[in-house]
Amino acid sequence: MNTHDVSDVPQYFEFLRRQRQSLQEAQSRKGQRPQARRSREEITVRFRFSLMMGTAGPGSYDKFNLRSSFIPPAYPPCTSALAELKKTMIKDLLLETHHRGTYLLLRSITPPAKMNAIMTIVEDESQDVVMLQLYYQEGENDCKIEDIAGEGTILIVREPYFKLMSDGEYGLRVDHLSDVTYLPAYDQRVPNHWQKDIIVGSASVDDWKIKGNDFYRGSKYRAAIECYTKALDCSPTEDKSGTIKINRALAYIKTKQFEAALFDLEYETFPQKPNEKALFSKALALYHLQRYRECREVLKTVLVNYPEQESGKYNLKGLQTEAAKLRPPQLDHATFSGPVAIRTSNGRGRGLFTTRAVKAGELLLCEKAFAYAFDDSQKATAGGNSTILINAETNSITIGAQAELIQLIVQKMYRNPSSATTITNLHHGSYQPVKITEVDGTPIPRYTHHKLELLRMSTLVSRDPSTSFGGRSFIGDMMLVRATQDLAADTEITFWYHLPGVNDYDERRKKFQHWGFMCDCAMCQDEKATKKSVWAKRTKLRADVLKHFKSDSKANIPQIETVLAELVATYPRPASDVPRLSVWDVHLGLAKMCLAHRQPVQAVESGVSALESLGYVIEGGRLPHILGTPLVVKKWGLMQDHLVECWMVLARAYSLVAPDLEVLAIEYARTSYKICVGEDDSFDETYGRIFRGD
Repeated sequence: MNTHDVSDVPQYFEFLRRQRQSLQEAQSRKGQRPQARRSREEITVRFRFSLMMGTAGPGSYDKFNLRSSFIPPAYPPCTSALAELKKTMIKDLLLETHHRGTYLLLRSITPPAKMNAIMTIVEDESQDVVMLQLYYQEGENDCKIEDIAGEGTILIVREPYFKLMSDGEYGLRVDHLSDVTYLPAYDQRVPNHWQKDIIVGSASVDDWKIKGNDFYRGSKYRAAIECYTKALDCSPTEDKSGTIKINRALAYIKTKQFEAALFDLEYETFPQKPNEKALFSKALALYHLQRYRECREVLKTVLVNYPEQESGKYNLKGLQTEAAKLRPPQLDHATFSGPVAIRTSNGRGRGLFTTRAVKAGELLLCEKAFAYAFDDSQKATAGGNSTILINAETNSITIGAQAELIQLIVQKMYRNPSSATTITNLHHGSYQPVKITEVDGTPIPRYTHHKLELLRMSTLVSRDPSTSFGGRSFIGDMMLVRATQDLAADTEITFWYHLPGVNDYDERRKKFQHWGFMCDCAMCQDEKATKKSVWAKRTKLRADVLKHFKSDSKANIPQIETVLAELVATYPRPASDVPRLSVWDVHLGLAKMCLAHRQPVQAVESGVSALESLGYVIEGGRLPHILGTPLVVKKWGLMQDHLVECWMVLARAYSLVAPDLEVLAIEYARTSYKICVGEDDSFDETYGRIFRGD
């Protein structure tokens, strides 16, 4: 994911410091009543003016189109039924307080604005006003913000959180979707003077159904759902009930409430066999819930019930069209789980293990993201937006797509509660989720926004900075994981938290602090035990040897070999135990130089040494070569970006001095390419022509 921890970058660190100070100052006023409230007219006029200027609310854009989003201290959602809550008013709210046991009845009196939250000015029945911030709401690709909090929207905020905002003004902040209940204008709880343009109390089933159809055609799907629900409350006939439920299911699908759509489309709700429209809608809902086998069975039913469609060519473009409208490139492919299984990992909670022996390059799993956000840097450069996510409680600040990702995960779990266990079953630190799962028919979130993850099975893969047994590659919202070496059955699959680099131990330690642990792998232990004098010698020798590469002169080869030998001598442990990252690329550079100067024997020697520096154990690769002796990788080492190039340099050199090894080297290059890129279909085009002169 395009998210970067910038907590240590000076300008962002200062930003974080100021936010922490503001938070402390706000907390010092906890329980106090606001001082010098602005008038109703001033608040609304200022907000409407900021709408025209495009700077509404706190956390506005800076000159680089960078938005700031502040995560509040974690707090649980309201778990009380509305009947158990007591109405309160804006004038009674206290600063930095979650008003447990109460609710606010509010109406929006301005158009909304959208930055990191949807913002609008709301009033209560006494006509007092305040800004309302609704976080983690639906994205712009799902619905218009006017449909969420447009002018005239009536809603209930449960156990309101009243706070001092980052711009010094007062406001209500809602982080949990279940803490907001939207009321249709005809609801009995709506005051008479707020009601307008509604159907009279004597309206019939058909009146509500027609009104719902009008809203649906106008893409006002939430309003359509409310009208269809009201029509069902009017005791329609069985036939009409089935029709209304199909219509409501379509509206549910439009709002991505796929589980609710399935409930309306159960066969027993129809007096006769379900029609084609119902079956297609059910297949669509099952598809989006990734219940593909059930989806297939429903489509088979369509073929049986409607034999005129024997070709089986259905109009499924709606799925692709919907994905194309979204900013991240979401692909139309299912998850595949290979020879892996979830098991308990010693000291790591749950992990992912091989169920049988696998070979390097074999596909372990291909998984569709639970949620997927993409930070388009080119779009940001052209005038788009990037977001800073600030968490003063954890002393962290990140820039990228994490804020959008949190919103997507929250929305998906809220709309389809059965999917929530994918996230809630993951490690969540010390946060204690609420035990209640539903109140007043509304799902209650059981997570903290601080620790939301990205993928499903892949989140169970343990992280290890040096022994990554799973190589990841990404194609759209799909992640492909292949074995990076030959693995025995019952081997735990591990990923890198941080791709190790040359002399980056201090940087690596900072990364681990962000994740809340310190690594004790072989590489980290060795680097920690290495004396500063040795580090200094390595740094100097590496700088010296790299200078010789600036001139591609054949005369530099002996000098490179001499300095390289000194650099290798600074590593006391075998490379098969602790890879030598500051050495391997130098060996590779020397191999390429020797090949360019028609010294294939030396090129083979340096190429094999490069691989061995990464921890590879190779038999039959060095010269002199005995005809018929195969080239065999007995143990695979670290995967690096230029590893494929190293194998292809060896292949070219072998073609000159040991032709029977060329094909084997190319196959190892192809396997490495498959691990790094995810596929090998483009291997010949990318590497074959370059190194073989095709």
